[in-house]
Amino acid sequence: MLEENKDQQDQPDEAIASEGQDNGQAEAQEPTPKTFTQADIDEIITKRLERERSKAQKAAEEAKRKADEVAMEQRQEWEQLAKQREAQLSELEAKATEADETLKTTSEKYDALKESVSAYVEAQLANVPEATQQLLNKLPLKDRIEWLATNAKDIKRQVHPVPETPKPQLGDKADRESLRRNSSFNYKRKF
Repeated sequence: MLEENKDQQDQPDEAIASEGQDNGQAEAQEPTPKTFTQADIDEIITKRLERERSKAQKAAEEAKRKADEVAMEQRQEWEQLAKQREAQLSELEAKATEADETLKTTSEKYDALKESVSAYVEAQLANVPEATQQLLNKLPLKDRIEWLATNAKDIKRQVHPVPETPKPQLGDKADRESLRRNSSFNYKRKF
């Protein structure tokens, strides 16, 4: 390869020399082209390769720097997104805690109300015959309340006050005599 380069270098010199002879003095005034030795060519190629390597290295460093910047921006975006998600999560946790407290309070109120209503229903069922009570106790509380509401008039009618003492029947002579005595006794007392 070195020989080929020398041949190529020698050929232009010969071509220029032959042209110079043809043109005569016009060529003589022009400077002769510079000839390079193999060492000069190697040095030029080495310098050019170093320049290209340094350009490639600078381009690679620039690309790496840009990639690092993009990665940094993405990390910052992810960090910002993570912070937003964390804020949303803490907000939702606060709402969940508040909802738990509300549920607990509401549950306590519900239990107290249920006990009160159950006591009221049991008091109302006291006026219902025992067989009906047994059937009603198998129903849910809501159904018992509805039954009591629809049958309230019938329940009050079923409640019997203490009946009057019946008057004795006067079939026996002894009973008539005791009645006469009692009535006369009362009559005498009145005067």
